[in-house]
Amino acid sequence: MPIDNNPRPNMPLDTLSSLHKTAIQMAIPAHNFLLETSPNIYSSGEPVDIPSEKIFKSLKEKPQGPSSSRSWTPPNVAECATHLEFLEVLYDMREQVLASKPIHLAMGYQSKYKPDDLTIEAWHKGKWEKYVEFAVVRFLTWRETLISNVVTYEVLPYLPPLDILMVWHSLLLNPAMFRKNYEREPLYKIKFPWEAIHSHIDKGNWGFSHSQDDKNRFERHTGLDHDLFKTLEDWPTDPVHPPKKQYIGLKDFRFGKSAGAANPLNLQHNKTLARYFKKFLHAEPTLSGALRDAVLRQSKFIEKMHDFLWIRSPALEGTLQRAIDRYENFCELMRRVPSMMVVPTQDIDLVWHTHQCAAAQYVSDTQARVGRFINHDDTIRPGKLNDGFERTARLYREHFSKDYSICGCWDCELLASAMEDVLNSGADMGTVVDMDYVIEKQQKLMKWYRAVEIKRKRHEVLPSWE
Repeated sequence: MPIDNNPRPNMPLDTLSSLHKTAIQMAIPAHNFLLETSPNIYSSGEPVDIPSEKIFKSLKEKPQGPSSSRSWTPPNVAECATHLEFLEVLYDMREQVLASKPIHLAMGYQSKYKPDDLTIEAWHKGKWEKYVEFAVVRFLTWRETLISNVVTYEVLPYLPPLDILMVWHSLLLNPAMFRKNYEREPLYKIKFPWEAIHSHIDKGNWGFSHSQDDKNRFERHTGLDHDLFKTLEDWPTDPVHPPKKQYIGLKDFRFGKSAGAANPLNLQHNKTLARYFKKFLHAEPTLSGALRDAVLRQSKFIEKMHDFLWIRSPALEGTLQRAIDRYENFCELMRRVPSMMVVPTQDIDLVWHTHQCAAAQYVSDTQARVGRFINHDDTIRPGKLNDGFERTARLYREHFSKDYSICGCWDCELLASAMEDVLNSGADMGTVVDMDYVIEKQQKLMKWYRAVEIKRKRHEVLPSWE
């Protein structure tokens, strides 16, 4: 579990994740200045490829040698970049759920008067938790089909719906729980399908699509509709006579309990209700609740990655490569100081999360690299994390002679990448580097990337780089 121990400038308060929004607002003057002084840079042209598709080329490359002979296979830049894309998709999905008026009504949230902020916050919390609970029972159903339909494999037969990928992803980030409950099942050996996920993402709006074959196979194997969001938006309600409603509402479903006890229900008239009635009734409460809580805990990390928005940064590749290198040091620190709880920075935690998404390989990797299996406990209280982070930062500097904390903003990351390019250019030590030119070049690039992001947010024609 990471801790954000890096200093930040004073930001205006906002009900949403505000770091990225504030950065965009700060960039607007530079954007307008460039519009006035350099109109050619902003002429419409070819679609802007951000992030560059070149970064994802290695997704299709297979590791060299059999898995049994590879003792250390940390994630690469392409996998980490796809992970960032996936987190943006999850962020967008949650925003859509919270904004849905039909789901709001199906949850029974109504008021004669304008609700206050605390009420809205409680409604949002309840709405998202219930959406996640439905995702959990769908995940458990899908996981059962893997056991019944396939003996053993190391790749997915088809890509499941996004809500199921969300639950699976959160389960992977709790490796001890995953190992305890699923080690003997086919799912444990399957690496999270980064290549397939990337191919289904629309980078422009973070939409996520599936092939018709994927949809058909999921519905045939599970008996459930593919689109959970549409299922809950179409949930039958009786807003005119709520006390006499024939159908159970979303809030009435509980793991391991009969929802019919709360409301009269004629299951024969609605197959969707009947199916979920059975799914919730047979969902084991302890494990199902743990899966729900695992998904909910990931919301904070998803918001932090959305704030940094590295996936659309001009320094994306450099940021991720540095994070991978720092993750290597992080693992080495765990090996050297086995008695201490080490706490990752945000960039290291991203790589660590990505590594855990290959569960079986992660176990063998940590045993080979660190000397023991390393769990990822995201339930540790903040106070303990603060103390652990300070000790980790001190030891990191002692062992590697480098600062542990990073700012992570676009400007700092782009400058770090520029400095690396200078150092790796092969120039002689006596060569004088024109730093003014380097900085000017990076500033121009930064202004362009920010202008692109502003226009993307406004759904305007994206500028081309000439």
